[in-house]
Amino acid sequence: MANLTNETLLAANESILAPIPDITMPSAAIPTSYILIAAALAALIIIAVILFLVLKKKKVESPESKLFQEEKIPSPPPQVSQSAVPVELKQAVGYIKETRLGGFSDTQIKDALRKNSWADDKIENAFKYA
Repeated sequence: MANLTNETLLAANESILAPIPDITMPSAAIPTSYILIAAALAALIIIAVILFLVLKKKKVESPESKLFQEEKIPSPPPQVSQSAVPVELKQAVGYIKETRLGGFSDTQIKDALRKNSWADDKIENAFKYA
């Protein structure tokens, strides 16, 4: 302690008692422009998704809806008299082949023939040759 002078002690006391500088932490707030840009991008993405879903729904038809549209299935040939059995069979076989190529099931074809007054035995006979 002998080496310490009053001046050094006074200087040490002043540095200890000196006011603490005002240190402020940087603000963690996000600038308003970033928030606006993010909100605009989110809105655009939501609008794009909604438009995509709406347009996709309009374009896509299920295969079942196409099969069950009765107006698309061709009407079967009219039933011919008993004297012309080979012609009647030929017409029915042609109709069955044509509608099968159109993607219709045998059940749908049989139902269409029955609606046009075809007998079940003639329908089954025609399906044997189709």
